[in-house]
Amino acid sequence: MAVATFGVLDLSIVTDALKDVITGCPLYNELTTKFPIGITGNAPDVARAGQGCNISLYLFHVQKDPYQSNALNTNPAIAGLPRAQRIPLQPLSLDLFYFLTAFSDVGYIQEQQAMSVAMRCLYENPIITTTIPFGAATPEQFTLQLELDPADQMGRLWQATTVAMRLSATYKVSVVFITPEAPPAAGPPVKQVNVLNGAATVPFAAAGGQLIGTRATVTYRPPSSTAGNPLTRTYDVSPAVVAPDQAFILVGGGLTGQRIFISSPALAETDVTGWIDPAFEAPSDNRIAIRLPNVIGAPPAGTPAPGIYAIAAGTGSFRSNSTPLSVAAAIVNVANPPMLSPVAGLFTIQGLGLQGAIEVLLGTLPLSRTNAAPGAGEFLVNPAGTQIELRAPGGIGSGRWPLRLRVNEVESAPSWWMDIP
Repeated sequence: MAVATFGVLDLSIVTDALKDVITGCPLYNELTTKFPIGITGNAPDVARAGQGCNISLYLFHVQKDPYQSNALNTNPAIAGLPRAQRIPLQPLSLDLFYFLTAFSDVGYIQEQQAMSVAMRCLYENPIITTTIPFGAATPEQFTLQLELDPADQMGRLWQATTVAMRLSATYKVSVVFITPEAPPAAGPPVKQVNVLNGAATVPFAAAGGQLIGTRATVTYRPPSSTAGNPLTRTYDVSPAVVAPDQAFILVGGGLTGQRIFISSPALAETDVTGWIDPAFEAPSDNRIAIRLPNVIGAPPAGTPAPGIYAIAAGTGSFRSNSTPLSVAAAIVNVANPPMLSPVAGLFTIQGLGLQGAIEVLLGTLPLSRTNAAPGAGEFLVNPAGTQIELRAPGGIGSGRWPLRLRVNEVESAPSWWMDIP
């Protein structure tokens, strides 16, 4: 059984820590030069079997600490656990009571001198720190205080032994945690949360369909991806941002039998019902999967130029409310790993829809567009809108820079990274 790395494995560790406090005290060491003193954790009757002067620090009583039974967990070794756990994982919290007494077969002077030194040493150390061997040494701390026990209670304690009463004191050590089982391994971090999966009934769906919004999942390769260990990362975006040959989900209600239309301020309404992609997701009354064509051109045969459009559903002359759809330029032929290498300092990327207002950035550093061969910090777009050539700015500094592309105010998904020497 695995145990947690806090608390104590057994109570004798606490007893030994208290003994070390006394034996490490300068007054104790000075007194031992006058006469030998033994210190033990045994009961007083056992301690008297020895010769000379002996100090007994005996653990005679243990009780559950009433204030730490369900205390809020602040121990980093069990981070993530709430305040209440099943019994094997909840540490047992204890208060320990020690009986301190001295005995000497020589006389009362040695007994009282040994008790005086022992009590002085314990008084000067109200906080006890010791290390617990959990593979690597783990520090633990306890508080120590002298209990105010009345004489009749002390008398009852001595009556429980088989020896004559001697000068004694009671000390309380708290809080001592008995090491519980190790907590279970933490679960993996959340990778994806769907806040909205759709709503089958919305207020105006019965009138001929109502749209709630669009959502798309963006997939890209991080720079740590390699041919031997291919990696992908995803995130959801709503309203959807998609490029040619990418799919998105149209969410709403009453969508069964409805046709799909796309429009923009500069584009007449066009029926794009043929974009529905049942292979990506089977259509339902509240969700329809739509995939853009893999070419740039007039819809429905092609994907319109990058920009912000409106999607609506309807039949005949009726139209539902519209919802926004952002079309981004596509960056194609991204390799694995997605590290773009220059040729004579010139970086080249391939894409679709590279037309209109184009911005190219390295991280947050924008480049300047040119119509000639690009110089440092410039980029050139070919007339077909399928290729960009660029050079890194001078003095940019070495490091790994992500390539960012915006066309007509719509940013494309992550694609290439560049290592600038």
